Amino acid sequence: MRAMHLFPEASERRGGYLRRGCRIERHDAERCKEGDLLWYELPIQEIPDEGDAETFMIAVIMMAMQERRTLRVHGTISRQLLGNLTEYRDAWCLWLPQTYHPIEFEVDHVEEDGPLRPGAVCAFSGGLDGTFSIWRHARGLAGHRSQTIVHGVMIHGFDIPLDDQEGFSVAFERGALTLRSLGVPLRPLRTNFREVVRTNWEDVHGTALVAALGCFKASVGTGIVGSGWYYRNLLPPSETERHGAWGSNPVTDHLLSGGAFRILHDGADHTRREKIRALTAWPEGSNNLRVCWAGSDKGRNCGRCEKCVRTMLAFRLNDLSIPDCFPRVAPLHQLVREVKVTRWWHRLVEEADTRGVREPWVGALRFVLRRHAIRRRIRETVDILLPPGSRRREWAKMLAVDGTGT
Repeated sequence: MRAMHLFPEASERRGGYLRRGCRIERHDAERCKEGDLLWYELPIQEIPDEGDAETFMIAVIMMAMQERRTLRVHGTISRQLLGNLTEYRDAWCLWLPQTYHPIEFEVDHVEEDGPLRPGAVCAFSGGLDGTFSIWRHARGLAGHRSQTIVHGVMIHGFDIPLDDQEGFSVAFERGALTLRSLGVPLRPLRTNFREVVRTNWEDVHGTALVAALGCFKASVGTGIVGSGWYYRNLLPPSETERHGAWGSNPVTDHLLSGGAFRILHDGADHTRREKIRALTAWPEGSNNLRVCWAGSDKGRNCGRCEKCVRTMLAFRLNDLSIPDCFPRVAPLHQLVREVKVTRWWHRLVEEADTRGVREPWVGALRFVLRRHAIRRRIRETVDILLPPGSRRREWAKMLAVDGTGT
């Protein structure tokens, strides 16, 4: 039987951190492949339950589904999480049946659900979604969903690689200063998740975030994940269409909740522009955004990548000045012509028309989107007319794409 075994290890102190580790073994019939060690390092004041394996099960479920392995957990899982992960598994197997496959769960110890501790922890990288979520919960602006934020968590090992200590230090110090204005402390967490879980990051970043937040369940009962979705644009992923931040989404994120730690997917009722407009009431938040993942300096925005440009355009759609956290590397209309845009950018043009924005970047974006649509139609026509694998087919597709990849 093909199986993935999880063996949680005893926590150990490493300087000012406590390391929680889990050995992962792959079994094929009678053979056992040498396992990886997945670990999380968190502040020493967090004292986890040594037998609790929920963080590790959530972290690897997508990898086990991709490899078609029974997930065998040698630890404790709550009854509620097991039920939720069953539904989570089924949803992803229906969405992406060529990539993820139904698997069974086998757990040594199933515990009954316990009461939730008060307070919440929120994932915070300095990006727009987490910044908006912390702001509105800290100020009680989420209505009956408002949570008391005990602390934010910045994760080292996701967008900033583990070997980039300087980049993480810059981002963390800036993030800590930003949250201090709300009276919310920021805590660091380190993990080698991306080195161990070799599954498409765009699919697993939701489970990655929730697994990291779950390391703090000894002190809080709720984890908040800022939404990259907008309800009006909600579409499930498919093998051929990638519809945005689908790895974390309002449909399945709550299914990563356990009996003593629930997950709130927050902010899908706001567009990116609406979040920026709301953050004008919190200058420390809007002036210290860090949305970039493509630049060489991971602690700062590069000002050129797709996400930087898209965020700057959202400021202009609100008739707001672009904050200093985005370097002025070129005029906006020039940047629009240089970045790799997708057809989803047409919403920016629609919003510009609705708000009467007539800046040069709007015309540049119209041109780029028309070019993108023409080339997409050419590629689709080539796929129909020319046989797969032929040189003429590949040559024709290359002619439809310029250096920007649009």
